[in-house]
Amino acid sequence: MPTESPWQAFRQPIHAENRDHLERLWSELPSALRTPTQMVGRQWEGCAATIGAMPRCDFGCTACYLSSEANATPPLPLEAVRKQLRQIRENVGRWGNVQLTDGELTLRDPDDVVALVRVARDLELIPMLMTHGDAFRSDPSLLERLVVEGGLTEMSVHVDTTQRGRSGRGVDELESSLHPIRDEIAELVRDLRRRTGHELRLAATVTVTRANLAGVTDVVRWTLANGDLFRVLSFQPVADVGRTRDRSGVSREELWRAISDGLREDMDEPSSAWNSDQLFGHPGCSHVVMGSVWSEPGQIPRFVPLRDPTDARAEDDLAAFFDRFGGLSFRSDGRALALARAAGVFVAAPIFWVSRGPRWLSSILRRARNGSSARTLTRLMTGRARFDPLAIVTHHFMDQAELESPTGAEREAACVFRVPIDGELVSMCRVNATDVRRRFYASLREESNVLA
Repeated sequence: MPTESPWQAFRQPIHAENRDHLERLWSELPSALRTPTQMVGRQWEGCAATIGAMPRCDFGCTACYLSSEANATPPLPLEAVRKQLRQIRENVGRWGNVQLTDGELTLRDPDDVVALVRVARDLELIPMLMTHGDAFRSDPSLLERLVVEGGLTEMSVHVDTTQRGRSGRGVDELESSLHPIRDEIAELVRDLRRRTGHELRLAATVTVTRANLAGVTDVVRWTLANGDLFRVLSFQPVADVGRTRDRSGVSREELWRAISDGLREDMDEPSSAWNSDQLFGHPGCSHVVMGSVWSEPGQIPRFVPLRDPTDARAEDDLAAFFDRFGGLSFRSDGRALALARAAGVFVAAPIFWVSRGPRWLSSILRRARNGSSARTLTRLMTGRARFDPLAIVTHHFMDQAELESPTGAEREAACVFRVPIDGELVSMCRVNATDVRRRFYASLREESNVLA
């Protein structure tokens, strides 16, 4: 795997390849989407996902984007998935995001899964394993292998009441009744961190239907209480795709009201303060609020948005940051590399940090405890409290009718979540909502029959 020395990170905190890649993405965006809060092309490089790595899943969820033939479809050979990862690397850039997914990847041979994570890391990608987590409940050693041998640093765990087939569970009607499962997985990861010294960052994904909308608030509060582990909390309103049976979707406004209810407990800010979002491509596709979780003993954890929506200068500060440091990332860094990169960032623009940094820091510290920023900083520096980054996300996938509408065409043209199909990167909505996945699976079965 290519390496970067601390000296190189200090001298060039933002790699030239990252800058070039972001500039290309920015130029390809429709002009209407090149706004001060647009992340694509300024800070974020988009995302891609594998397909065919393991189509089968041992769950029978009421909401599922897989086609009905998934469980009868053999997985791609390792070399074919490696080819997908190389294509993804060309399109998302250095340390870009790739989701290792399709059905349930942990059903594949453990050596294969470790190898795929290792390949992604060696290509300078950041792989996120997408899983329901049951395999690790029955065999925690698999998770340790993925982290220690494969280099896995990010994992998304999907737990919600739409799932059917989880070990030891029947049909759960309430999201809160699944907290023991969430607790079990969280403790597995904490134990892994303690024993190995490796940091594994988590994302929580939840499918939302009319039936479990009321439980969104409980999921938000549970995630904030486990802010030491989770870096992303992602909700996906159900779409009319795949083998989904419960198609009772919810609106963006309904979902964010439920999220806001979970964020506002014991807080004074109005609901609108939690809806200051960043754009990740088209506004119809994703809604993202970036922030941090403030935790201290005896207090309810608080979510603090990175940008204060009541401060007119905050948007200007954000634009100025992207102008100077767009593409900056510490996600692949160890401690020494991160310190060197941070020092390089300060040396590159000391006036920027001296003039804007204290005001931004004071704002976020003040909002963390609704009080003196000095007292908040003291608690933070003495270890009596902590800040952990968290992005709260809603992804709104399209069904076929919406995909074929004028708005759907606009959204697909600005898509930042794609899948490699026959040498091309295809939008995830098209893969889910049309016969693209079905045809791809059919080709895998035909090839398997020929080889047999």
